[in-house]
Amino acid sequence: MIDSLGYLVGFLIVILGRQQLFTGNTLTAVLPAMQQGKLVWWIILLRLWMIVLSANVVGCTIFAAFTSFTGILGTDVHNAVIVIFEQMMQKPPMEKFLAGIMAGWLIAALVWMLPPSEGNEFIVITLMTYLIAAGDINHVVAGTVEALFLVFEGRTDLVAAVFSLFLPTLLGNVTGGTVLARGDRIRRVHDEIDGSK
Repeated sequence: MIDSLGYLVGFLIVILGRQQLFTGNTLTAVLPAMQQGKLVWWIILLRLWMIVLSANVVGCTIFAAFTSFTGILGTDVHNAVIVIFEQMMQKPPMEKFLAGIMAGWLIAALVWMLPPSEGNEFIVITLMTYLIAAGDINHVVAGTVEALFLVFEGRTDLVAAVFSLFLPTLLGNVTGGTVLARGDRIRRVHDEIDGSK
């Protein structure tokens, strides 16, 4: 219950710092593509996703290398991190995909909740990201740091990191985030129909 609070810090920095988080773009960026329905909008969406995801992975790689090679965590924490990350990697890919759906949905819901929660963003971000940590569900960006840390430690290889964690979690996060976007689109269409009566 307590150690999950550490998970929130990165999300608070990224979201309150108005930086780009890949899963933060699965709701906001999908809606215009769905509304326009034209191929060009889907190409723009894919381009945005590739840029943000690539930048997030570069950041994950730098952070994982820094924490692995510098000894900044201290021996006890370093060893504990290895144990925790190895437990996460042992989950089957399908479990990571399904857990990724939940994390994608929670982050998309978080993005949806931020505008009306003006002044209470800290509480909303803390609550929603705490659920991801406490529920031990997979988020592609945080999970990439964990997997790459193990790669740098020689505890797993890059192929396993990509196919066992990155891709299943990525697909789960996108699925979860776009399901909420689809639900929002259906609600908006329903509201438009009601408004025209």
